[in-house]
Amino acid sequence: MHDLDPTQSQLFIDDHIIAHQTLLQRVVHQPIRWSRVNPILTPDMPWESPSLAFLIAVYADEDIGGYRAWYMTQQSGHSVFCTAVSADGVDWTRPDLDFCRDFAGGPNNIMFTFPAACDQPTILRDPQDTERPWKIVFYSVGSYYVGHSTDGLRWTVPQNPDQALTASGYGDRGTALLAPGADEPYMVFTRDLEDARAHQLVRCICRLGSHDARTVSSSTMVLRPDLEDGPDVEFYQMSAFRYESVYVGLIKRYFKTEPTFSDIELAVSRDTHTWQRVRPRQAFFAPPPNAREIGAFDMGTVCPAPSPPIRIGDALCFYYYGSASFHGDRFMTHDRCFGIAKLRVDGFASLNASKNRPGQVTTRPFMCPGGKLMLNGLVYGGNLWGYDDLEEADGYLRAEVLDSDGQVIPGFSRHNARPLFKDTVGVGPVSEHAWLDASGLPRDLSSLQDRHIALRFLLRSAELYSFRIETDRDALRSAS
Repeated sequence: MHDLDPTQSQLFIDDHIIAHQTLLQRVVHQPIRWSRVNPILTPDMPWESPSLAFLIAVYADEDIGGYRAWYMTQQSGHSVFCTAVSADGVDWTRPDLDFCRDFAGGPNNIMFTFPAACDQPTILRDPQDTERPWKIVFYSVGSYYVGHSTDGLRWTVPQNPDQALTASGYGDRGTALLAPGADEPYMVFTRDLEDARAHQLVRCICRLGSHDARTVSSSTMVLRPDLEDGPDVEFYQMSAFRYESVYVGLIKRYFKTEPTFSDIELAVSRDTHTWQRVRPRQAFFAPPPNAREIGAFDMGTVCPAPSPPIRIGDALCFYYYGSASFHGDRFMTHDRCFGIAKLRVDGFASLNASKNRPGQVTTRPFMCPGGKLMLNGLVYGGNLWGYDDLEEADGYLRAEVLDSDGQVIPGFSRHNARPLFKDTVGVGPVSEHAWLDASGLPRDLSSLQDRHIALRFLLRSAELYSFRIETDRDALRSAS
């Protein structure tokens, strides 16, 4: 039986949970820029000009009842680490910390400075480490450094190479990931310069693993451009985060064209060691199509923060930095600002069916925990009015349950299913799917608890993003 946990959202971002499918197409969905508010932060302070160099992280902050962002600028050979706060995740202000008054000549939001140029820091939230619950990982002068903090504001940061996490041999633009429970819970995705040279590549993705965030225990190449990419594509960096049942990677593809530009492609992993690029290899996040015509601040490059997206309401909010130019661009101005883009919950990719040719997908078998089947889907034209036969409906999304031999379990067939005929996000991020018993009353999966089952989803003019099974315990946890 398959080792999936159906109480977590099971995404159709890859084929991992799929036994077989017919007449469906996977589509990658892009976050939508919040043009009404972008850019949300610009280099307005003297210690920020001319650019907000890197967006480090954005997390919900329970202490302030809102959100906190961390970012870095560069001034006079120093890297300047700053913070901003927001009540709603949209409007941001700079708090007066009074930590580095002498550096800026007055009140400021600077947490600390580092006496050299740093590259793409990452802040990790590590609540299991009660002594060092916040960690910052950054590259400087050939090495990666790890600092720590008790509150995310007052930092202890190593100042010399003898205290570095790595020695030379790795490139810049690395990002860190914390994977609690993994064999190596701390890791950095960076560039192995020796391996890249051996394969005549300039930029590809290497994984550095660590047991304790103090020393590196392994180094493995995980992603390289291949024959489908062509000679003008390099992997500039990859950030990654845990999302429900998977690790999602955001590969920054560097196109060495004229003018140069970059976009973001999705990758996925279950163990952080083996990564698969999501097919089709569509851009997940990219500069706007008409960016140069409209003079968009992010017309040359976009790069999400290496922290996980934040759920606000029924949307995943991706905070990113954008610039009018990119590496090697002769018009480069380093004028980076920060923006926000929103994605449907679980909305990285969907399996789509057309109106003319309904499709279906069957999952691999798993142990049923009982409870409610919750679907995240979108149905077009799902109006049953005047139809006696469900097959005549313009669009639908429904499910049936199979036993361990692949046979439909009585009472849980497509004919008993109460299908969905609308966008489930219209009634919340997901909607319950049930079956009707002989009395016409809805039935969930409680009677199938501890049985091995598989699910078969049937779609017409619809999109299916994910499913999960909500038990009473899950519902109580969500309510609290």
